[in-house]
Amino acid sequence: MKTGYVVAFVAALSASAVAARAQPVQIPGGSYRASCSNVNAYRGPNGGKIVTARCRMANGGWFQSSLRFDGCRGDIANINGRLICGSNPGPVPGGNPGPLPPGSLTLFGQPGYRGSSVVLRGPAPSLTPWGFGDKAKSLQIRGRGRWQVCTKVNYGGRCEIIGDSVYDLATWQLRNQISSARPVGR
Repeated sequence: MKTGYVVAFVAALSASAVAARAQPVQIPGGSYRASCSNVNAYRGPNGGKIVTARCRMANGGWFQSSLRFDGCRGDIANINGRLICGSNPGPVPGGNPGPLPPGSLTLFGQPGYRGSSVVLRGPAPSLTPWGFGDKAKSLQIRGRGRWQVCTKVNYGGRCEIIGDSVYDLATWQLRNQISSARPVGR
């Protein structure tokens, strides 16, 4: 009889430990939220906070991704379907952009570096996966380097090389027209 009670007690203790480790936590902010769905956050087996989401890839497909985010100090971004943690503080959609990592390009949905945003740290042949195709109204470039922005996907159409932040893309006649972007050097 004692063995049966011990087994039941151990099974109940194990189940409660698993439930405690999988407790829901607050979903973190980040630019990934513009291109990911089915977002969940929970405390993982080792006590770390984990976010999972179904994220859009550059080819238009979807990828189920997860990230331990309790150590993130920057933007959580969707890079081709994978959740990535930035090492420096970065913008949260609709929030104050704050300091950004060197060599990054942030596109904003409103003039004056306001509104929803997406941070690019590398080539983006299409902004559609982030829901940002033809929607940028201002942009910020951080760190050394220049970016090529183009009016068509895959760096087609009219392209401009920009080496500094642009408060209002209407001055370049690019408001609501950027469909792809890539770094082009320093």
